[in-house]
Amino acid sequence: MNFNLNKFKAALMCAALIIGSIGMTSCRGKKKQIDKVNNAKVIQVINGNTVKLNNGLTVHLLGIPANTQTENYLKSTALNKTVSLTSDKSSSKPKIYKRSSDEVWAYMKVKEDNKVIPLNGTMIRNKICEVNTDFLGDSIQKFKEINPLPPIMDYPALKAKMVPATFMIRAHDNRQSWLGTGFFISENGLALTNEHVLGEGVVDGYVSLPNSDGRIDGTRNRGIIKLIYSDPRLDYTIFQVQLDPGETVPYLELAAQQTVVPDEIAIVGNPLGFDALFTIGNVSQIFDEVGKIGVTADITTGNSGGPICNRRGQVVGISQSVAVSEAGDAPKFGVDIMRVRRVLDNHSDIPTYAGK
Repeated sequence: MNFNLNKFKAALMCAALIIGSIGMTSCRGKKKQIDKVNNAKVIQVINGNTVKLNNGLTVHLLGIPANTQTENYLKSTALNKTVSLTSDKSSSKPKIYKRSSDEVWAYMKVKEDNKVIPLNGTMIRNKICEVNTDFLGDSIQKFKEINPLPPIMDYPALKAKMVPATFMIRAHDNRQSWLGTGFFISENGLALTNEHVLGEGVVDGYVSLPNSDGRIDGTRNRGIIKLIYSDPRLDYTIFQVQLDPGETVPYLELAAQQTVVPDEIAIVGNPLGFDALFTIGNVSQIFDEVGKIGVTADITTGNSGGPICNRRGQVVGISQSVAVSEAGDAPKFGVDIMRVRRVLDNHSDIPTYAGK
């Protein structure tokens, strides 16, 4: 039998074209579920909420805004790691894809050392970013079911909630003594104030709790067990108050989301030694780069360390100081509670607090 090389090449080329055509048709025509992506690898972090997988997919992380912090987290936690994807059942974004070059929106989990890390939830829970609610149907509903927001209160009700959880601090060093304010964030005496009120230079101090009518007359004094954590730069201190055996105290819940301009707020403090003065105002500015919020409510000497609460009674900041400018203006500041939560959530000596 004579072998015709040219005919063989032609037949081979034809077969290759047919097989290629079948393969391309099956690849492009078959719809694939996002939830079936289980063993892909992240080969590139495009930005703070978008990555490229080795199967060709570009994945946008649901609920995650792109910023420097999220980008750095993805590079350290997800890059070159094996991941799986989960779609949002109620999202307007598609739950299937046809081509490996498609863009998809999903929740992502990293698999490493027999552990599974849910990236989206971890970044939000650890306050690396605030949640972006775009395209988050079923997750937002589940969050609301598990974490229903407290109702908005009128100002008398808000005052009645804040005052019992707020107390006066009396402290001194080797040169002078001073007054300040603090507040409880758990029934067991975990508390917050400013570092300049209660910091490393303090020789001794104690707190004076309010009576049932809100007055502070010095009959309910409690000692301070220890300073758990102090941040002189941001100006806040986490500390533990010594309660009586079996005693529990009123406390305030920390907000889970950062406040925004122009949220209505209220402040309780002890300015110039006056008991539990209640003032109201608005959030005027957010200073993310330095961890501060600006407010219009009055903050004067003695207010430092008191709670700044939203209308739901949640703490959004810690009253800090009055900075008088050359023009005589006196903008008021507070420590952004989101910065404090980062430490509270990761400190080994703090098992829980209100709002965790």
